Amino acid sequence: RSRGLALKGSPSLFCFSLIMTSTYEIDVIRYAMSRSTGIFGCDEYAVLSTDNETVIGNYEGEEVKTIHVPSAPITRSVDGTAGNAKLFIN
Repeated sequence: RSRGLALKGSPSLFCFSLIMTSTYEIDVIRYAMSRSTGIFGCDEYAVLSTDNETVIGNYEGEEVKTIHVPSAPITRSVDGTAGNAKLFIN
């Protein structure tokens, strides 16, 4: 069961996070995992990365590893923010 008012079950929620394992982002994911928050509060979750498969830790008795996804060029959008939609599409 998740923490708070919501209950896991039906309808269900799948959550994912796309991280760079060579940056602070892996620590953010590990912190969320230790607190059962963020994507770890969902019914199912996946941690995606363009880096090699990396073991993040254990959660609810199971090893959590990143799933490799193809990289894509990160550009700058017309409004000056990161143009990374192609990365998420991959």
